[in-house]
Amino acid sequence: EIVVDLKGVTECVLSNTKGEQVTMTYDASKQTFAMDRTKSGNVGFSEAFPAVTEAPTYGTIKQLRLFIDRCSIEAFDAEGKMAMTNLVFPSEPYNNIKVKGGKTTIYEIKN
Repeated sequence: EIVVDLKGVTECVLSNTKGEQVTMTYDASKQTFAMDRTKSGNVGFSEAFPAVTEAPTYGTIKQLRLFIDRCSIEAFDAEGKMAMTNLVFPSEPYNNIKVKGGKTTIYEIKN
């Protein structure tokens, strides 16, 4: 689980050593959250798969909660205004995160 305290425009990039990445962008002025999986790993099995999905946030949001699994990324606004899930197929786990415009806390969830 990754918690990101948001400010204005915030960009989170999950990546791995193969150069595969998922970019998530929150834009307070447009009131949108977007997830770009066009470079997320194996995207060649369908022309429709490499996509940028965007959702309205219905106002400003202050905190984003991200849950990263082997083949999925889930993003939730802490106040329940927005939720988004995307499948991803990286060839190795995402092991790096870069955040611009926000503060990040990373939690390990154990079974």
